[in-house]
Amino acid sequence: MKNNEKIVPYIGFFQIQIDIPACRSVKERRQVIRSLIDKIRRRWNVSALDLGPENRWDQAYIAFSLVGNSYGMCKDRIEIIKNFIEREEDMAAFTIIHFWQEVDAYDELSNAESE
Repeated sequence: MKNNEKIVPYIGFFQIQIDIPACRSVKERRQVIRSLIDKIRRRWNVSALDLGPENRWDQAYIAFSLVGNSYGMCKDRIEIIKNFIEREEDMAAFTIIHFWQEVDAYDELSNAESE
């Protein structure tokens, strides 16, 4: 790498909305969500968060994020995880309602000065 070459990190973000019709309690909802999040975290080392809604047992929004050194790497990883979630959907007690994704370069971070 040349001294003047800029290193740019890429950030991938994706969110799913799922329907969990069989859930009858917060505990059941938490089990379904926790199982899915734990499998994905272990396998692909991504950050994940159950966004709620807390007052609904039969729905969930889950957000995932990852960092990579290229747009393609982030996009590919998101696609792999999306395919995994779709396979889990076939075997689990949830249905994917919506999937949203975005990958962006984060130039500001690579140019930040240490204070």
